[in-house]
Formats: sequence, C-alpha cells, structure tokens
Amino acid sequence: MSETNAKVEYKQHKGLHKPEFLGNKPLDHLFQEISEIFCDGDRFESVQSILKNSHKLEEEPPKESRYQVVKYLLSLLVQLHTLSNLERQNASVKKHNLITISMHDMKTFNMLVNFIVIQGIYSCLPPGVGIPLPKRFLKSSQKIKVVKLGLPNGEKLLNMVIGEMLKILEADGDVKDFLMTGTGYSDVLCATMCLLSYPETSSNLNYQTLFDRVEQLCPTFELIKFYSSLVPSQQPHFKLFVLTRLSNVPLFRNDGVMCLIEYICGLRDEEEIDIEKIEQVTSILLSKPTNISSGEYFKVLGSQLYEILILIDRPVLTSVAGHILENIYLKNSLIVKDFVFQRIWDNLDPNSTENEELVSEKDLNNTVNVIISIAQKAEPMFLIALFSPILIPLWNYLCFLQQKGKPTKVMMGVLVSFFTIVNSVELLNEIAQNLITNMESWEFKLGPNDLPMIVRTPKSLDSTKTARLFDTLDASLKLYISLLKELDKGLVNKVFLDVLQRWLNGNNTLVADENPFKILINLRLLEAIASNFKDQLAEEPEELLVITKSFLKNFSPTTTSYANIIKPEEDIDSDDEDEDEKTDKETLKMVLELLSSVISETSVANFSHGSIKELKEIQTILPNLKLPATQTLLERINLNINGERPKPKSQKEQDKLLFERAISSLNDPLVPIRAHGLYMLRQLIDRKSEVISVDFVVQIHLVQLKDDDPFVYLNVIKGLEALIELDKEQVAPLLVSMYVDDSQNLDERLRIGEVLLKYITTANETVGELGKLIVSNILSIIRKSDENIKDIRLRMSAMSVLGMCCKVAPYCIIDYITDALDCVLGVLQLETSNEQKVMRRAAVFLVCDLITGPAGLSGVPKGYGSRVLTILKYIRDTDKDLLTREHAEKVLEIISESIRESMVVKEADVEQIRTIKGI
Repeated sequence: MSETNAKVEYKQHKGLHKPEFLGNKPLDHLFQEISEIFCDGDRFESVQSILKNSHKLEEEPPKESRYQVVKYLLSLLVQLHTLSNLERQNASVKKHNLITISMHDMKTFNMLVNFIVIQGIYSCLPPGVGIPLPKRFLKSSQKIKVVKLGLPNGEKLLNMVIGEMLKILEADGDVKDFLMTGTGYSDVLCATMCLLSYPETSSNLNYQTLFDRVEQLCPTFELIKFYSSLVPSQQPHFKLFVLTRLSNVPLFRNDGVMCLIEYICGLRDEEEIDIEKIEQVTSILLSKPTNISSGEYFKVLGSQLYEILILIDRPVLTSVAGHILENIYLKNSLIVKDFVFQRIWDNLDPNSTENEELVSEKDLNNTVNVIISIAQKAEPMFLIALFSPILIPLWNYLCFLQQKGKPTKVMMGVLVSFFTIVNSVELLNEIAQNLITNMESWEFKLGPNDLPMIVRTPKSLDSTKTARLFDTLDASLKLYISLLKELDKGLVNKVFLDVLQRWLNGNNTLVADENPFKILINLRLLEAIASNFKDQLAEEPEELLVITKSFLKNFSPTTTSYANIIKPEEDIDSDDEDEDEKTDKETLKMVLELLSSVISETSVANFSHGSIKELKEIQTILPNLKLPATQTLLERINLNINGERPKPKSQKEQDKLLFERAISSLNDPLVPIRAHGLYMLRQLIDRKSEVISVDFVVQIHLVQLKDDDPFVYLNVIKGLEALIELDKEQVAPLLVSMYVDDSQNLDERLRIGEVLLKYITTANETVGELGKLIVSNILSIIRKSDENIKDIRLRMSAMSVLGMCCKVAPYCIIDYITDALDCVLGVLQLETSNEQKVMRRAAVFLVCDLITGPAGLSGVPKGYGSRVLTILKYIRDTDKDLLTREHAEKVLEIISESIRESMVVKEADVEQIRTIKGI
C-alpha cells in the first residue's frame, strides 16, 4: 500500500468511514453532505474551514464565526428532521414502523448533534454548569477544545440554538426521538435553565416562557433524574434553581409524587422495598417549598398520594405510598386527615345537595380502591382515624353489594383486617347498633355501568323505609355473623355481652325512651350469636353472669314489650298488657336458658373467682322467682361453687394465648392479618417472653420471608432483626449461612441481607464478633462474577453490608482488608461490560469505605495505595458509564483530602515537638 493511500485511510478514519453503498434519496444526499463536513474530524477549526472553502458561510467578523457555523449546522439538523418525516410517510416504513435513519447514518447524526451541543451550548455555559465534557465523551475527551464565551456573551448564540432545536423538539419524528433520549434535549433544557437563573440574563421575561416550553416536553421521571444529576453543580445561582425545580416537581406535575417515589425507591428497576428509602421520600415530601402556602402544598401532595393509592394493580407502589402516608400521619396527623382522609369521607358519606347524583361510579370505585390500599397498614391508630367516621357507610356498602349479588369478599376482607388489627369492640358494636339503617339523605344505587354509586334519597313515607329495612334484616344478620366468625373470640364475646346488656336495658325502659325496633334487632342478633358461638361464649362466663344477675335482680313483670313495635302507645289496652306480661316471661325464660347453657357448657376450671362470686349472688336471687326451673339451676350452681378453683393467669399464660393468636393469624389468607401476626410475635420477642422458642420462631419468619407481599416481608425483616437482638449467637450465624448459600432463593437472600444491614446499622460498634463473621463470609459473594445478571443484585447487597461494616464497626474488617481490596479492585478491572456498570459503581464507593474506614490511610496495606489510585484514575478517564466516572472522581477527591489532612501537623503535635527540642 502506497503512502498516499495510507494517508487517505487515516484521513477517513479521523472523520467518518464511507459505506460501500450510498443511497439516492434526499435524506441520503443530506447525510453525505454532512459527512463531508466532518471528514477532517469534529474540531471547530476543521469544520469552519470546510464550510468556508465550500462557500457555505458568509464572511463575518471572527467573533461571529461560531454563531454562523452553529447556525448552519442547525439548519442541516432541521432539514434532517423534515426529510426524515417525509420518509416516514412511505407506506413500507409506516407499515413496519421502521426508523428512517440507518445505523451508519447514526454515526453522522451523532457527530452533528455533539458538535452543535459542544460549540453552540457548552461554549456559552458558565463554569461549573452541566455535566463536564470529559464525563460525556470518553475517547475524544482529551481532544475536545471549547472556547468559553460564557454569559452574557453567549446569550445570543444560546437563544438561537434553543429556538432552532424547539422546531424539532415540539414536533414528532425520529430526529426528535433521538434528541429526547440521547444528547440534545437535556442540553437545551440546561441552556434555558442557565438563561433563567443567571443574574445578568434572568430579567428577560421571555426566558420563563421558553423554559416552560422546553421543560414540559420531558416525562416526569426523566426530569427528576436529570435534575438530580445537576445537583452537584458548582454555580450557586444555577444550583439553587435546580434544587427549587426539584422540590417543586409535585407542584407542577400531576405524577410528580409517584415518579419521585419510583426514582428514590428504585421501583422501575426492582420490586424490592427499602425502608430507609421510604423514610427518605417521606422527609422530602414533608419539606414544603418556600414559594407556596402549607395548605396549597399539602392539598397537592394529598391529592397525588390519593391517586397513587387508587392503583391497586400496582401493589408495590401502593404499599410504598401507604407507608409514606402512615409515616406522615405519625409526624403530623392533621395533614393526612385534612388532605387524604377527608376526600374518602366525603365520597362515602356525602353532604346532601340538590344534585340527583352525589358520588359517581368512578369516584366511589376509586375511593374503595384507596381504602383497600390503606387497609394493608398495621398501625391501629392510623386505621381507626380513617375508618371511624365512615364505618357505617362502609357497612351499608357491604350490605348493598350482597343485596345486589355483587362480590363481597374484598370488602369483607377489609373489615376483617381492620377489626383484627385495631381489636375494637366499640367499633364492632357500632355496626351492631346500626345493623340495618338508612342514611339520612342518600343511598347506594347501581349506575349505568352496573357499579355502585351514591344518589340523593327519594322522598318516601317512613313506613315504606321501615318495610325496606325489615326486608334486609335477615341478610344483614347473616353478614354480621360471617364477620364475627373471622374475628378473635374475645371480640365476639364482648359484642355479645354488650348486645345482651342493651336488649335487657331496652326491655326495662318505657316505649318513649327506647326504639322497640332496635330492641327486636338486638334480640335477633342475640339469638344469632348465641346459636353460632355457644361453646365460645361459655369459655369466659364472668361478664355474662354479671349481666344475668343484674337482670334477675331487677326483674319486674311490668317491663315494656318490644311487641309495641306495631302498636302506638295510645292504643295500648288491657289486651296489650297481657301480651306484655307474656313477653316478659319469654324474656325471663331466655335469660334463664342462657344461664343454664353457661353453667352446662363451662367446665369448673373455667370459672374464675369472680364467676363464682356472681354465681353465689345469683344463687340467692333465683328462689325469689318461684319458678320450677330454678331448682335445677340451683343444684348445678352448687356443684360449680364447690368445685376446684383455677389460679389467675400468669404472664406466661397470657403470652401463650398471644402466641397462639399470632400463629393462627399467620395462616390467614388476608395480608394485613398475616402482617399483624408477625407484629404480635415481635411484641413477644421484644419483651423476651418465655413462650418464645428461638429456633421455632426463626423458622416461622423464614417461611414468611417467602411471601411476595411487601407488607409481609417488611414485617419479617423487622422480626428477624429483633430475633438477632434476642439471641445473637444463635440467630446471626443461621442468617449468614443462608445469605451465602447458593441453593437458597435469591429474593430471600436479598431480604436476609437487608436484615443484616439494618442490624449492623443499629448495633453500630457493638456488633462485636458478628461483624467479623459477616465480613469473612460475604467476600465470597462479591467475588462471584458469573454471567448471570440476576446475581448482581446479591453482590451489590453484599457490598452494601461490607461498606456499612467499614463505617460503623471498622475493627471488624481490619483482618480482611487485603482480601476485601483485592475483591473490589478485581471488580473494577475485570467487570467492564455495560451490564456490570452497577457493580462498578458500588465497587468504587466500597473502595472509598475501605481506604478511609478501618484505620484511615495508615491502615492501607503496603503497595495497595498506588494501585488504588491508578485504577480509580483509569476508571475516571475511561469507564463507559457516566455515574461510575463521577463516583471515581469523587472518591479520588476524598482520598486527596485525606492525604492533605494527614500531612498537616496538628497544633498539639507542634507544641510537643517544641518541648522535645527545647524551643
């Protein structure tokens, strides 16, 4: 090959290779023209020279030359956009949704865009603004020469670039798509931010409009990502602007809160939830921007959280949003009540208006979805605050679903979860007292889409309403019994006693004082509970005996009958009095049958000292009734009184009952009840209860660790952390062995990693030998670098644990620092693919922890200091991943600062030296 040919090849390599086949379409010709412009490379002088020689530039003063070059190349970019869109009209391209720019032409396209960005935008940006060029253009970063115009000198050029770019960005097409996803759009946005924030240009009111036009083109998630990358900016005015926009994202984007959650919690990359990240999001959302009132800000925040909670088909996102809402409630309950709960309350119990439709099908369905999402939470006070004002409307909604043949399983599950968690007999009684009721001004109705809605109640006679209530009594009773069957027996017993007390009280009051219809409902409810829970009621008879004794003691044949429900008071005559007397006898009969049942079904061992006391008093009352049945009762009472007495329940026995409830809850199909079971176990663990068998409880938690629901496994993580606190020597080695065992499920190992990380963070320097055990084992995980990409998550988890050990318990790693450094440096040197960039990012920070952690720079093994610096500098200059390069530069700065500090002689040391020298 001749020297001439060699030069030609070098000249082509410096710019762009020419393909063997050249197209003949207008778009192909334009790309050929552009490639000729960059045939000598992308240096400004080379491009300017070619354009002048081809007479494509007018003669301008030197200071205008940059403007003219960039303007001409922008015109070519706009032409590309136009021709590309024309090409898209081709039938074949449109049919197969093809991209109009070929792979080879993409190289030309990228060179054109990069040149416009560097010479038209970067040259105008103030120092310290934007992503440094060496971090964006790797191979040519050392050759890129940019003459800085800065602001306000570059204002004219920036305006022109932004204006021309907007012609493309505000339209559709392949060129616009490439600019949005790669180099181009982000630089235009950065340019408008500079013009708006720089003191000498910010007075131009047009820049706000320009900025708004550019910013609205970007999806919210990408916008948050971009603004976050600009936070490290060194220019104070620009940095303040970036931080302000970042904090205002929830205000000007309807999906701002959702994207912020997704970005910080990493939900678009993985489905695992980190509790610390949830707390971070909560802290950010509670930091109100200064440019808006508290009321307006929290109204927007509450509205967006509400919209997220509607998305029950995204359980991980709604679970995170629910946790955030709960965290906000614990910090300031009024925010949640006023701006989230109030909307729920208004949609389930609307104020009467003149409109026929009060709550649409969509709004009611969305509200129910929000309640389903929130009901997953396990903080009792949080749930009580939400449910208390709407408990009766919710019950009516459930009854309506049943009446119309609609599925009731989900809403019944919500109520079962709620009562299981809050354990409130008062609220359960509230439903019992409103078992069938009409709301004052509204009712449920099926809408056009066959979904429930709320409409204004049509005017009708009271008798008609009462008849309709009677029709639903049996169905409502059946539904309420179904609810009770799913609840703890203690709740059921207390409800029965309260209903019994109300019924007996109602039968001993005047008609005017008590609604006889309610007395009838109480009677029906008593019968239903007694028949379904007879054995259960007999297990704790003391309170039942107290009520029975009170009734028998005050029994009078003149008590009012609930038969008066069908006769007004003025129509009562002697026949009615006879009927009342008959009814009173029936009431007495029922009470005596109940007493008989309790005495028969309850073993002597279940009669407490209090129960025996009540039986003795009943024993003195029964003879006064002068009934044949009382003699048999008296004989059986004597047997119970003379039986062997049980001892009061010890703390261990109470803990055993709680333990049994917890185990039972873990087998429940409802997620909140399983989570509550774990919470009850954690209570026993925290107080070091005797009923806790560490082996057994650990195994229970490991089984629940397999649960995919985040609400369950987050409680498992807390429980395992508490178990380590309870018995570190037994639990920790087991978890570590599972963490390093390749045969275990990956997700479970990751969750165990989070347990270890949280424990180390909490224990701090008191982690002791456990820290050494962890370090010695997890190095084997980090070393594994097979081609299985899924394995990267586990290795990153191990790096996080190792880094935390360096920070909080450095003595744990001193014996292993050489192995640890070899391990992470191996990652940086050998794992260079794009898929492994996340590993390299983590490895860079772990190097920093290892170098600055255990014993400072003095603790770095001999020969490793220079090796670390060499590898980090290489990563900073050559790595293909921007974030990895940024991390490497930050770590190098930290190491340099540590070196400088180590070389500064402290004042105390100076005094000591002077003393030694006798100065």
